[in-house]
Amino acid sequence: MNFLSINMNDFTAFIELLKSQGKVQVLSSPRVSTVNNQKAVIKVGTDEFFVTDVETDTNTTLNTTNQSVNVELTPFFSGVALDVIPQISAEGDVILHIHPTVSEVSERTKSISVSTETSLEIPLALSSIRESDTIIRARSGQIVVIGGLMKDQQTNDVAKTPGLGDVPMFGKLFQHQRERKTKSELVILLRPIVTSGSGGNAWNEQVRQSAERIGRMQSPRPDTTRR
Repeated sequence: MNFLSINMNDFTAFIELLKSQGKVQVLSSPRVSTVNNQKAVIKVGTDEFFVTDVETDTNTTLNTTNQSVNVELTPFFSGVALDVIPQISAEGDVILHIHPTVSEVSERTKSISVSTETSLEIPLALSSIRESDTIIRARSGQIVVIGGLMKDQQTNDVAKTPGLGDVPMFGKLFQHQRERKTKSELVILLRPIVTSGSGGNAWNEQVRQSAERIGRMQSPRPDTTRR
């Protein structure tokens, strides 16, 4: 994982710099407040429930056997989570303990035998996690950039001639397969601001201005094409 501290007033300039290197998508722009040495947590994603335990009970009465199945479900988080613990030094700098996590959960079906004649198809969770842990030191108002959480993805695209590409036996002659590889990187921008007393009003104003700037960047640009 890589990180650096930069002297900028807001995130907009650095996001524009990232756009010059490739496609950029802003996943979230949350703001949280906490106190010294207390954890702040940010989570952007969804929880999905998967089976984590299966119990079967068998009861036999009057030559009759009854079976019951108890299924336990557990939530699995998919998305981006960020834990930050700030510590303010005597010089007024902020020491940040940062723990970002990127998790992706997919479904995998497994067959479980309940009895000699009965089986269950259970949807299980297959989790992929990318995480890191670091401690950095920054000044109040300074932007911290964290990167290095990479992801490689490979997809196969199939292009075919309409109609002819679906002909049995000979359809593959009119098809073209293309392998596409993409690489993405999660970049986290943090800006710790130390506030005390009336300084909270200034912080709220800075948050409002930053939200407006990022909102304008995410808004679609007007079509200027002459018709």
